[in-house]
Amino acid sequence: MSLPVSSSDDWLSLIHELELLSAGKELDLLLRKALALLEKAGEMQEAEEMLRTISAGTAAVTGADFFRLLVRHLADVMRVNSAFITECTDKTMTRVRTLAFLEDNDFLDNMEYDLEGTACEGVIAGSICYYSARVHEMFPKEEGVESYLGVPVHNTTGEILGHLAIIDIKPMPPVLEPHRLAILQIFAARAGAELDRLRTLAALQRAKDDLEVRVVERTAELSQANRALRQEITERQRMEAERERLIDELDAFAHTVAHDLKNPLTGILAYGELLQTDWATETDRQRAAAGILKNGQKMSAIIKELLTLAEMRQVEEVAWQPLDMDRIVREAQQRLEHAIEAGQARIVRPAAWPAALGYAPWVEEVWANYLSNGLKYGGRPPRLELGGTAQPDGMVRFWVRDNGQGLAAEEQARRFRPFTRLNQVQVTGHGLGLSIVQRIVSRLGGQVGVESEPGQGSVFYFTLPAAGR
Repeated sequence: MSLPVSSSDDWLSLIHELELLSAGKELDLLLRKALALLEKAGEMQEAEEMLRTISAGTAAVTGADFFRLLVRHLADVMRVNSAFITECTDKTMTRVRTLAFLEDNDFLDNMEYDLEGTACEGVIAGSICYYSARVHEMFPKEEGVESYLGVPVHNTTGEILGHLAIIDIKPMPPVLEPHRLAILQIFAARAGAELDRLRTLAALQRAKDDLEVRVVERTAELSQANRALRQEITERQRMEAERERLIDELDAFAHTVAHDLKNPLTGILAYGELLQTDWATETDRQRAAAGILKNGQKMSAIIKELLTLAEMRQVEEVAWQPLDMDRIVREAQQRLEHAIEAGQARIVRPAAWPAALGYAPWVEEVWANYLSNGLKYGGRPPRLELGGTAQPDGMVRFWVRDNGQGLAAEEQARRFRPFTRLNQVQVTGHGLGLSIVQRIVSRLGGQVGVESEPGQGSVFYFTLPAAGR
């Protein structure tokens, strides 16, 4: 059903029929038409009043406010107890959710409900449903409802989005008044347009949000790819620099090894030639044998250092254990027994050592190098004082103090420098030893250093983590 159109044609027809009264028309029939037309004119006026009232109340609002004002004005002009509007919540169109629900002039909280067994079920199916009375008897779920009028809410393509309905606790007219249905349909169409607009806006917002998420994700992917690329470039640069450093180090290392092995090997060859001569005395033979033994021990120590260096390169992790430092120092000292006796050196050890963590074979090599260095460059005769001191930072500092000539600041800076090209740093008698010391202690989480002044002797030290750290 639709809203009646203007009644001007009906009035013209009535006037024409009054003019033809003499042609045999019945006057009482014409009067009844006039009365019906007058009644229709009254309905039109009432409908126009209703439309103006609802339109004026909802024209300036949108969204949730529009739906609330719509049902409020609809309930007022229709003089009913309640009015509400819904939207479908699933594709099967078996459930709806209220967008606004006015009852007894108060808004109820929006709710979602099943359509089955309700007066609304036929409306969502596409019908105009009008029950003038006894709704609660026909639909037991509609407790307290006497009358009901509902129309579907469509979008512009005819799809049903929900429905608009009025209900009352008293009966409605037995026959549905066309102008009231028309008003409900008009505002159902208005509600459908608004609901369609909101859904379109929501879809646009979802698309916008999805696009923003994808932009963020893509930006993150690009940033991650850029970081990975930068890391790869940095890693390649680091590897290239490491390769160049290793090449430089290998060149210097080869020269250093050759330098350190050359002297003892030369001594062994010289003593060997002496033993082959016919004129060598028994004293010469004994001296040659002692020299061969001494230089052989030097070469053995150098080879041991090379093996230690190779082990450090191969082993990625070592197990740190509490160190028996007194035993480690005695074993290192025993390795140098011949040099200690030959140089009439005096070595002073403390009564007790601070507890520290490390890897005993490597730490022994550190002590052996420091002691050997002190025996070579200490005073005459050498006097070496050993000790250890716990530090506030959780480390233990171990040291060897000699009575040598001391070192200038420039010489101190060179002592622990890694193997470098010969045109950068002149190779000295310290050779492999102190460079290996620096590598060992660094692997064990400590540091090495030297403190010295010319004429005041030197203190070579290294640090290790304290056992209770």
